[in-house]
Amino acid sequence: MSIGDKVKLRDIPANNHGWLLAYKNMIGKVVDHQVRTDRKPPIFVRVSFRNNSDYEDLATWRVTQA
Repeated sequence: MSIGDKVKLRDIPANNHGWLLAYKNMIGKVVDHQVRTDRKPPIFVRVSFRNNSDYEDLATWRVTQA
């Protein structure tokens, strides 16, 4: 995943937590990723769902390309 990619939450039981339910049917944009460059793809990404001040840091296994 690269900065600027559109992503959405995967439909898995691990994403059914209260703090993620608000984003369940939204498409977000990757605005940053893990600093380490030796991991490709990165393990963590920062996803903006509404605007650049509203983001979540998520493990890449929780999201999929939209």
